[in-house]
Amino acid sequence: MNNIFKITQLSDDTLQQYYNDAITDLRKFFGKEWLNNTPILCVVDDRKTIDSLKGQETPRWIVGWGWSTHAIFILNPKNFVNESSYNYTSEDIKKLIKHELCHTFYSLITQKNGPRWFTEGLALNVAEQLTNYKKPTQFKGFLNGENLYQESAYAVKLLFDNFGKEKVLEFTNSLRGVYDSAVSNKFAEVFGFELNYISFNSLLANSK
Repeated sequence: MNNIFKITQLSDDTLQQYYNDAITDLRKFFGKEWLNNTPILCVVDDRKTIDSLKGQETPRWIVGWGWSTHAIFILNPKNFVNESSYNYTSEDIKKLIKHELCHTFYSLITQKNGPRWFTEGLALNVAEQLTNYKKPTQFKGFLNGENLYQESAYAVKLLFDNFGKEKVLEFTNSLRGVYDSAVSNKFAEVFGFELNYISFNSLLANSK
């Protein structure tokens, strides 16, 4: 496998504006004045390079990902039709960049990348990507990484709807330095109910 890559600076006013807008919105959302060493945005031209960067063959739905607080990667928007299973609009690209940058803010605050159901659900809500998924009729897999995006998107939406942004951010901040085994305890402390499918399905049943 080739481990050598060449990176050159890209001038793209549209992507730069999407990036700037996302950083501004995320600073405001998280209340975090991240001013220096913000993550770079890397544009990857094709699936072959994505596979090389990730060290494995990737499904065509993977069009973006993050690298801790250092960088985010997206497939070149010009090549979505040929190199992915999507044909993204400009608005979709804007939301994709915000989604991936949300992960970097989360990593900066918590110094971790999990739990994955929460990080993905949070990013999907903050980037306003809920319309990409149908509301589930029952939660049964997201805590174990199954049906992750659809279920986690609406699980976190229920947290926003029932407890508000302040509680969601309180939970986010409480995860800094916390081992995965203690996440359930932190969740119960902040939201006042157990982290399980029964609890979330109860919220779902009472939602509009």
